[in-house]
Amino acid sequence: MQAPWIGQESYPVWQDLKYALFFACAYPVLQKLLYVTIFDMAARATVDDGKKPVNKVAAERKEVAVRKYKESAWKLLFYALAWSYGVYITYDKEWWITKGTLNFWKGWPEQKMRMDLKLFYASELGFYSYGIVFLLLWETKRKDFGVMTIHHIGTLVLISYSYFTGFVRVGNMVLLAHDISDILLEGAKLFKYSKNEIGASVTFALFAISWLVFRLIYYPTYLIRSTAFEAQKAFLENRTVAETVVYYYCFNTFLIMLLVLHVYWFYLIGRMIVKQVQNSGAVGDDVRSDSDDD
Repeated sequence: MQAPWIGQESYPVWQDLKYALFFACAYPVLQKLLYVTIFDMAARATVDDGKKPVNKVAAERKEVAVRKYKESAWKLLFYALAWSYGVYITYDKEWWITKGTLNFWKGWPEQKMRMDLKLFYASELGFYSYGIVFLLLWETKRKDFGVMTIHHIGTLVLISYSYFTGFVRVGNMVLLAHDISDILLEGAKLFKYSKNEIGASVTFALFAISWLVFRLIYYPTYLIRSTAFEAQKAFLENRTVAETVVYYYCFNTFLIMLLVLHVYWFYLIGRMIVKQVQNSGAVGDDVRSDSDDD
C-alpha cells in the first residue's frame, strides 16, 4: 500500500531541486558506508587469490582491482534499483513503451507529475550530479575520461532541461531505456573481476544486445523521432516561435549529442566483441579501457 503523498500530483517547480540535493548528499554517505563494509568484503573475497603480492606493483594492481570492483558494485546497485523503481511507477502509464509515443505530448505543457515520478527524476539528477564529482576526483581514470565527462554533464543538463520544460514523459522513457544497459555492463564487469568468464561472456552479450536495441534502435526511432516530429504540433499550439526555437532545438540537440556518444561506444563494443571471439569467448578488458595496463 502506497503512502497517500506518493500519488499527489503537481507541476515541476524549481523548489523540487531540494529532492535532488538530498540524493546528491545522501549518495556519497551511502557509497562510503558500502565501500568499507559489504563491497569491501565482497571485493577482497572475489579478487584475493589467497596469495601474498610478490612486490609493490602486484600489491598496487590488487588494490586497483578491489577499487574497480567496488565502483562497479555501487553503479550496479544504483542502476538496478533506479530502473526497477522507474519501471514500477511507469508501466501502467499512458506513455509506457507499448502505448504509443503520441501520449508524450497529450496535454503538454500542462502535464502534472506524481510525486513518485518526481522522486525518480530527483534520484537520477542527484546521482549524476554526484557522479561528475566522483568521476573527476576519485573514480579510476580511463582512456575515455573526456568522453565520460561530456556524457555525465550532457546527461545532467538533459535531465534538468526535460524536467523544467515539461518533457518529463519522454525524459522518463529516455532514462529507462539507458539504465537497462548500464545494469548489464556493470554486471559483466563484476563477473570479469570475479574471473567468472562464462558469466562475463553471457552478460556482456546481453549488454551489447540491449545497447543495440534500446540505445541505437528504440532511442532514435521512437524517442528522438517523437521529439523531432510528433512534438512539433504541441510546440506550435502552445509556444511562440522564439520559445519553440529554444525548447525544440535545444532539447533535440541534447538528445542527438547523446546518440552520437552511443554510436561511438557501440564501436568500442564491437571491438570488444571481436576480441572476445579471438579469445575463444573470454571477455577482454572493460569497454572503457583503463588508463593502466591491467
